[in-house]
Amino acid sequence: MPPVAHSAQGKGHMGQITVEVIRLPGSVPSANQQRSKHSTIYATKIVEAGHLKAEAEVAVLNAENQHVMCPMCRVPINEIKAKGCGISVNPCNMEEIEKQNAKKIVEAKELEKQANISSQEVKAINAKIDQLDDVIRSLTKQIRAASKIATDNAEMAREIQEGVLEKRMLLDTARKLSKKRSDITNSGVAQNRLDEEREKMRSGRQRSLPKIGQISDVYRGILSTCFPGGMDGSIELDGNGLKVDAYFSGRSDVSTAALESLKIVAFDLSAMHRASEGKTDLPAFLLHDSPREADLDSALYAAIFTLAAEWEFGSGVCSFQYIVTTTTAPPERLQGDEFVKLKMSSTPPNDRLFRTDL
Repeated sequence: MPPVAHSAQGKGHMGQITVEVIRLPGSVPSANQQRSKHSTIYATKIVEAGHLKAEAEVAVLNAENQHVMCPMCRVPINEIKAKGCGISVNPCNMEEIEKQNAKKIVEAKELEKQANISSQEVKAINAKIDQLDDVIRSLTKQIRAASKIATDNAEMAREIQEGVLEKRMLLDTARKLSKKRSDITNSGVAQNRLDEEREKMRSGRQRSLPKIGQISDVYRGILSTCFPGGMDGSIELDGNGLKVDAYFSGRSDVSTAALESLKIVAFDLSAMHRASEGKTDLPAFLLHDSPREADLDSALYAAIFTLAAEWEFGSGVCSFQYIVTTTTAPPERLQGDEFVKLKMSSTPPNDRLFRTDL
């Protein structure tokens, strides 16, 4: 039988025994009360029966000896009959006296009978009390045995719980070690995959170097055209993507904002130029929506329009489309209807893009 189940049974059995013991002491006082009651009844009945019997026996003895006494004045009846009673005016009734004596004898016998019954009850109660004492001793012994079993089972249950806790800790440790081993394995796989991806990226960069070099040459040409004799730049590809640089030589009055604006415009023009030559998968179309002409001086800003026009004039058949929205007028030779396709104004509403107030 499993120790835990045995412990539960031992505990339940001890509880049952304890209840029985609690109930039995309640029976003992009740039995003692009954015994005391019947003992009192027995003693009372015996005494009463003795008195009645004694009175009846005295009356009979007196009658036999002709010494029957008057119950009123305690004077012999014969003397009263001879001399008369000086107290009572009623004659003495001997028959009534004999009836009373007979009744006393009957009552005495009945009292003796009741006393005997009470005596038997006392004996039965004494036997019951002795039996209850034996039961109490037996149950007390069982309680001690059950208590010992419960204590032993509690100790066994505690040892089992400690064993279960220890095994759980070992299981947790094993799981952690297993996870760590899995992580190490996965880490190795992930590292291999990362190395593969890095190799792919490196190979891709190697394959892209010629194209990056070509667009970088176009970019540098645009910078030198817009600012001849004092500007250069480069386009490089690293692990973080394309890196576009531009820098001036021999001139310190160009702001950082102007340099950043020029880098963006020059790179866009480089991409469009390569697309017009069919060297990229991009369409040869570029739209600059109000480039930051406020950051560029007029010479640099005008150079952008001039460069695009020279590309168109030099190609014979124009292979690109370049649209610029601007609030600053382009160079004078590019202000004709051939180049300016749409003029807009904030007022009146008809001169706006959608020709209405939005």
